[in-house]
Amino acid sequence: MESFKMALCKFYKSCQKTVVFFERNYKSQHLQIQAIPVPIEKRGSIKQTFFEVADSQNILLDQIPSNSNLSQIVKRGTPYFYVELADGEKLLHRIRGQFPIQFGRDVLASTKLLNIPDKVDWRTCVLGKEQETLLAAEFRKAFKPFDFTL
Repeated sequence: MESFKMALCKFYKSCQKTVVFFERNYKSQHLQIQAIPVPIEKRGSIKQTFFEVADSQNILLDQIPSNSNLSQIVKRGTPYFYVELADGEKLLHRIRGQFPIQFGRDVLASTKLLNIPDKVDWRTCVLGKEQETLLAAEFRKAFKPFDFTL
């Protein structure tokens, strides 16, 4: 997984972007790591924006050591929300009780970062099969020089 993350970081850097990875283990046991590109000029605001939005929603977000592994800190099956920035900084919230399921999207879509508040809910991002296929092909072509599996 780390090799894929590194490849995505290199790819997005070549596009003048940084990448934010986030995942949650909450209300389902399937793991999804989201990789969201953010314009490089916003990289200094990402961590602060996560803390500000967390504070506004009464979410305790902790910075954890960059050399730590999530499995060292959170027991298997424990609900959590986790963020990893391209520079290696890591943020964690141990979920106890309710948690806003769109929290990561809420932060990244905010006016301070991507300024696309209409994209907070994934259902507003659904595309047709033809457009999805085209975008996937474009991504594969652009990512090819960074794809270590080829």
